[in-house]
Amino acid sequence: MKKFSLLAVLLLAAAGSFAQQASGRPPESEPTAEEIQTIRKILELPPERLTRMRSAIEKMERMSPESRREFATHLAKYEAATPRSARRS
Repeated sequence: MKKFSLLAVLLLAAAGSFAQQASGRPPESEPTAEEIQTIRKILELPPERLTRMRSAIEKMERMSPESRREFATHLAKYEAATPRSARRS
């Protein structure tokens, strides 16, 4: 369960980073502290996890705006759930 939560947090952080860039922030600007922390955590992951993350990010890129909102809602509910109730999902 902890692995999924970490993956979800990293994906959300990455998505937030992409959204910032898409909203007009120049890509050559200095990374934020959050981006640096996210990259540092990603560097610690084994190759298999990186492959799964890449696949998940590629799927998110292909999602419609409505699908992204639904996915974000699902993640928020999952994050808000207690560890016990989250395991039942």
